[in-house]
Amino acid sequence: MTWVNYLLYLIGIVVLIMGIMAFANKPIEYTPKEPAWHAAVKVIFGIIILYLGYIVV
Repeated sequence: MTWVNYLLYLIGIVVLIMGIMAFANKPIEYTPKEPAWHAAVKVIFGIIILYLGYIVV
């Protein structure tokens, strides 16, 4: 694994957690409540980034 894989894993996990927290109405820090579609986009992007971290050589 290269540093790119680890970076993609880290970014994917952070984005995924942010999306899940937005669905649970627990926004990070002092950000306002987000619409559901915005949280769904974060979750989807998080999963895609995690997958890219897996396949990038």
